[in-house]
Amino acid sequence: MTRRGLLAVIPLLLLFLSAACDKRQQTPDVAAAVDEAVGPIVLHASLQDTLSPAFLQALRLEKVEGLNVKYLSGQEAHYFAYVADPDAVLRAVVHTAFSKHVAVADTVCRRIDPRALTMLAQPLHATELAAGAFFWEADITAFEVYECVRGPIRHTLLISRATRNVLHRVEFSA
Repeated sequence: MTRRGLLAVIPLLLLFLSAACDKRQQTPDVAAAVDEAVGPIVLHASLQDTLSPAFLQALRLEKVEGLNVKYLSGQEAHYFAYVADPDAVLRAVVHTAFSKHVAVADTVCRRIDPRALTMLAQPLHATELAAGAFFWEADITAFEVYECVRGPIRHTLLISRATRNVLHRVEFSA
């Protein structure tokens, strides 16, 4: 092989070697496997410790208790139920601060098809589904469903305009 032919082959060899040595393609997601095997722990949570004081002031909420479902991977979700003005809740979520360096952030809360909740629930561990049963098993015909991504935080809201009941899931990505 000529020197010129060898120089043309070297970049191809390097490309094949780097692809063969890329462990990300060959190793399963260890964190997800551990989360599935071990499952999350369920802890007490308060809305005051989860969201900003401005959020609570905007809604005129006092002490709201809920659940924190925490995985070993760092993923966690908080579940709350409270009574508030539906439009004020949506405005408060949209005005929740987030870092200017995040790749994705919604400027509005968008209404989603209630059937999307089934898809959101599919990857969740049975422990989380049981702990958040009041959210996941709510009579969806009585609620409007909204989603809002604020950086690493995803808000999923079930809002009843008739009763002003709000079921609020706050998911934190690791």
